[in-house]
Amino acid sequence: MVDLHVAKEAARLRAIHGFKAPDALIVATGHVARVDHIITNDQAWKAKLGSQKSALAITLLSDFLDR
Repeated sequence: MVDLHVAKEAARLRAIHGFKAPDALIVATGHVARVDHIITNDQAWKAKLGSQKSALAITLLSDFLDR
């Protein structure tokens, strides 16, 4: 269930960073819940949030692949 705080944060993320609605809701939930890391394989998240000084670290699964 999405509460008002998450919805407002998701709207802010969409407006500022251009996140798609589902992605904005996931990241907003992390912000509101004050998690330290979000683990994803979407490099766009890291690019969008890496430029801002966020307490939320984006960790890419691909960073841990042996190549």
